[in-house]
Amino acid sequence: TDLICRFKPDGLLTFVNEAFCRFHGKRSDELIGTNFFQTLSEEDAAVPLSYINSLPADEPVVSFDYRLHSPDDLAVWHQYRIRRLFQEKGDTREFQAVIQDITQRKRSENALRESEERFSGAFEYAPIGVALVSPDGRWLKVNRALCDLVGYSEAELLTRTFQDITHPEDFEVELENMRRMIAGEIRSYQIEKRYVHGRGHLVTVLLDVSLVRDGQGQPHYFIAQIQDFTERRLAENALRESQGLYHSLVEQLPANVWRK
Repeated sequence: TDLICRFKPDGLLTFVNEAFCRFHGKRSDELIGTNFFQTLSEEDAAVPLSYINSLPADEPVVSFDYRLHSPDDLAVWHQYRIRRLFQEKGDTREFQAVIQDITQRKRSENALRESEERFSGAFEYAPIGVALVSPDGRWLKVNRALCDLVGYSEAELLTRTFQDITHPEDFEVELENMRRMIAGEIRSYQIEKRYVHGRGHLVTVLLDVSLVRDGQGQPHYFIAQIQDFTERRLAENALRESQGLYHSLVEQLPANVWRK
């Protein structure tokens, strides 16, 4: 299935196999005697030529990926492996090229790169804190919102673990949830917890955590989504205190009090 050909130093084709003929839609007698470099994309033909011309005598093989158009004008990717063949005197007799179609691999790589770029953008610019955390608790990747929330720079967080900034009273609860997730007992968990801010005060957050496993099913990393819950918790506490004070005052009034 590989395309194979041989050509002289000036590019003159001396041999082509059937796969090479099929790709170019021509018979071997139509291709032999033509120029190898004319089978490449005209605008980029200088690229493989530069690889070939740079071949040192003690390293007679070069490999490179190259994008070109097939005869039906479809963009394809080929991987070229070109070997210099020598005469007895040590001069170059000709070159042999073995060419593999890597179009599907390149498309997969491009799709993966685009997916990673989209994920990276969504991760970095999310309005809430987002982090990737290793199974032993190390911060692997953190976004700007999380850094602002806990008062540490990205560099500072990446040298710490989540345990380092978790309030001691909330530590065991989270470890137990992580253990259960790793054991497969739960798929995710949501808890309210407290971080110790870089300046020393407490930050209350709502934490959603899920686990990503590798191809062998082993824990790879946790994905944590972290929302600032501090203001809401303070408001709820203030409301509860206010209600408690109201009821306390009502109970202590000497007159009868009732609500319609």
